[in-house]
Amino acid sequence: MKVYVGIKGGFPNHRKGSVGCVTRPELLPQAIAYALDLEGVSVANIGPYTMEQALQNVAFARAYKPLTEAQRADLLALGKQIAADIGPRYGPVA
Repeated sequence: MKVYVGIKGGFPNHRKGSVGCVTRPELLPQAIAYALDLEGVSVANIGPYTMEQALQNVAFARAYKPLTEAQRADLLALGKQIAADIGPRYGPVA
């Protein structure tokens, strides 16, 4: 699962820490919370590209709180929109 929805600019930019991910910065904590809230998930492996990103992810994990039903519904709707915008990469968009 790509917790942050992948990289802006696609695979050619995967090693550039300045490229950023598709998820808006203000939603990154909720993206981690969504992954951790999934049944059977106890760890979210997130591959940062810079030390700053790694430290930011640690802070998000430490501040983790389960999502409310409204937050989950909003994220699912946003995820469907992003998936439609990005299109299929490794299979059909669900």
